[in-house]
Amino acid sequence: MLEMSHVTYAYKLRRRQKKTALTDVSLQCEPGIFYTIFGPSGSGKTTCLSLMGGLDQPEQGEIRIDGKRIGEIGENKLRRGYVAYIFQDYQLFTYMTAVENVMAALQIAEPRTKRHDLKKRAEEILFSLGLDAREIERRVTRLSGGQMQRVAVARALAVDARYILADEPTGNLDSAATDVMIGLLRELVEKWNKCVVVVTHSLRVRDASDVSFMFSDGKLEETVQMQTAGRAGGKG
Repeated sequence: MLEMSHVTYAYKLRRRQKKTALTDVSLQCEPGIFYTIFGPSGSGKTTCLSLMGGLDQPEQGEIRIDGKRIGEIGENKLRRGYVAYIFQDYQLFTYMTAVENVMAALQIAEPRTKRHDLKKRAEEILFSLGLDAREIERRVTRLSGGQMQRVAVARALAVDARYILADEPTGNLDSAATDVMIGLLRELVEKWNKCVVVVTHSLRVRDASDVSFMFSDGKLEETVQMQTAGRAGGKG
């Protein structure tokens, strides 16, 4: 379980001034559930996600992953076995093929594994997400948007993290591509038993999640169980 307990965070400004981004936020996220952090711009969504992933430290309160304080786990171990990211622009290595991108992520998680074994594992992950033998050997710049989405998800799977954090992964996508990404995120939850937490301002993505944390002005205003979640790719 990923837990935030009474977390407050403030940005440092000039002349020793601070701007509070989160105030007394407490929430829990478990594997096998698709969560969204929903709210308008400036509501604290991305700050919350950054703290969940250990990119920043809270000013007050604490964050635990599987019972351990996030600061005690260590950044390298956190990236190898606990938390993985899917970014809005995917952040793939454009000079590499699809399989090489996944191999690069695997090598971080398994630095002593032989290249042949890394490639075999990378191929297995990409095949499981619907890419074929020719597609995985193409540079990612020659892949379609949907194929690039799958490579980004495959890289998150490569590190075998239980908690997958995504910051506006559908922010630049049209409705059809958004539905594809929602389907991939749901697959991470339902097939791989991951905990998926997505920052979004999209009603389409929120409605496809299981639980939505509603943020406003740096506070968690409401936690909503999405009874009408669209399991086939969201509702328009």
